[in-house]
Amino acid sequence: MAKVKEKYRDIANRMMAHEKLLKIAQTEYERMSRLHYELPEGLKEWEWIRPVITTAPYDALRGAVRALANLEEAINVHPITVYGAVGSDDTEEARKMAGEWETTLRWELGKSFDRRKDLREDVVWSTAVYDICIGQIIHVPTHMKLTGAKANRLDAARMFGDWAVNLVDPKTVYIEWSKFMPERVLQVNVKTAREILEFWGDKAGEVLKEVESKGTKHVEQRMSEPWVEYDLVSHDEGRVVWAAQGPTPDFDRGGVLLLGPEPWLKDVKTGEQVPFLPWVISAGGTAVDYAPEHQLKPLLYPIYQAEQWATANIAGTIMMSQQIAAASSATDVVKGIGAEDVEEDWQGPRRRLNLTPFQEYQQLQDSGMDTGLREVFDRLEGAIQRATVAEVLVTAQPVSGEQAFASYNLQVQQALASLGGIRAVGQKFIKKIYTSMLLIAYYTGQDIEGYGEGLDKYIIKSEDIDPEKIQIVVELKADVPADRVQRVTSAQQLSSMQYPMRRILPMLGETDPEEALAEWQLEQMEMAYFQAKLELMQREFSGQINEEVMAAAQAMVEQMMSQQQQAGPQQGPPPQGPQAPMEEGVGPGGQPFNPAQGGIPTAMASPFGTAFEPRRGRPRGSDQPIAAVPGP
Repeated sequence: MAKVKEKYRDIANRMMAHEKLLKIAQTEYERMSRLHYELPEGLKEWEWIRPVITTAPYDALRGAVRALANLEEAINVHPITVYGAVGSDDTEEARKMAGEWETTLRWELGKSFDRRKDLREDVVWSTAVYDICIGQIIHVPTHMKLTGAKANRLDAARMFGDWAVNLVDPKTVYIEWSKFMPERVLQVNVKTAREILEFWGDKAGEVLKEVESKGTKHVEQRMSEPWVEYDLVSHDEGRVVWAAQGPTPDFDRGGVLLLGPEPWLKDVKTGEQVPFLPWVISAGGTAVDYAPEHQLKPLLYPIYQAEQWATANIAGTIMMSQQIAAASSATDVVKGIGAEDVEEDWQGPRRRLNLTPFQEYQQLQDSGMDTGLREVFDRLEGAIQRATVAEVLVTAQPVSGEQAFASYNLQVQQALASLGGIRAVGQKFIKKIYTSMLLIAYYTGQDIEGYGEGLDKYIIKSEDIDPEKIQIVVELKADVPADRVQRVTSAQQLSSMQYPMRRILPMLGETDPEEALAEWQLEQMEMAYFQAKLELMQREFSGQINEEVMAAAQAMVEQMMSQQQQAGPQQGPPPQGPQAPMEEGVGPGGQPFNPAQGGIPTAMASPFGTAFEPRRGRPRGSDQPIAAVPGP
């Protein structure tokens, strides 16, 4: 049986002792997040006490998660990251390829979410409860090869992508920091023998031997027995994993070796351990305070240190228990002779007491809930809310009644500012996940594949990755009511000022501005093509209409000429006056008889010669002759 060296057990013992008080505080944070509370022993002795636990800590945590974890994060790969792949200084080409890398990384991480649940919610929850988020990024093919997994198990695991993110409980992880980075990380987990065998496969042969040592009859029962697994990794010692049987850590028991000491991951080019640890760690707080339990400042830190939650639970328990206990106390008093025999009459809508002249009735007034205790409880709950998350993010209700949306939006934005630390830690953690994916792909020679809109397939080739130039920015989008009209108006104003669209789109909440801009450009080209086709059709259709109108007019003219020719010369007296010359082929009323078009009046071209008055010698409707007009 391979034994673990005492050197590594001593390192693990030292790391656990250094963070002992931190783990106690983290246990209290977890207890509050789970609403686990035990009343003091003195209160438990009273039979009328009923525990009342305020949900304010959990409500605050849920408000933070709801605000920061509902929307997909925005990832921005800096063009410098892909210059090795572009092979030139073409900024536009680099920006386009950076967008393809963003899509690929988002695709692969999104596939890993299908293994169990969405990662963002756990990231925000861990950050809010502990002010630290710890996880491992696992390249599934590499891990399955290391543990000697069967082909069908590898195929089943790869159905959810080539990457898996294992987010761990911060209470189980111990970290030694230097001035530069985390130097070594130890994880101590209590697992069953079955869990160890399923994860480590052939590497856990010694555990299997121990399980089967008492015969096959007890194998199933011993598979459920607890083991403590120690996973130590550092830049100097590499990785060592061992397990010891028992429910609690005990370094005197030794343990069986599962892995190492060896590099946790080798560079395929040099065979040396890669220059980073297999852990993704993002922590907030401060490094000024030396005590580990005070370096991290989670959301529940002031509540724990000031014992506000415990005091609020005691006040709420006493207040509510008194009210419940007094609910069945006496409310009516009847005094006098025979008071014990007074009858209650329920025949009417209200109760009636039939009293004798010698009896007296008195109704006792209920004092109601203790106002002092109620004020204490309300003040404590208010203090918890002020120390954690503003009420507007928990209930989505305005602070005071109905108000203008601009005022409500301002309250929301101010409340979000209190979550700035949680958001920063969560963003840094997801950024490190993407960075670790690129680093592991580079040092293992594995490409990363992903898909974009439609059937577009993208590949990040391992040789195109430059570990020293990886620059990624991640932003967690807040899912809160916002003045979107104001956002759109501001974006329109910036656009009219020729502000770059690549900077405007993120202001509107767009998580993939490069892809959105590409879609917008394609849409503009499609619209321009459609508009050109429409104008061409309109011109063709307009010309066709003009031709049809002209043809119809020509047909009408020809029809009129034909009718005149068939009618022959007009019958009547010969013309007395000068006749107007008529154009051949055109009858009266045509364009030749339009003075505005250079023709003569129709009266001058009348087939009856001169007008009525010259021919008859008198005006119309009169018998008097027309007076002679003297000549010149």
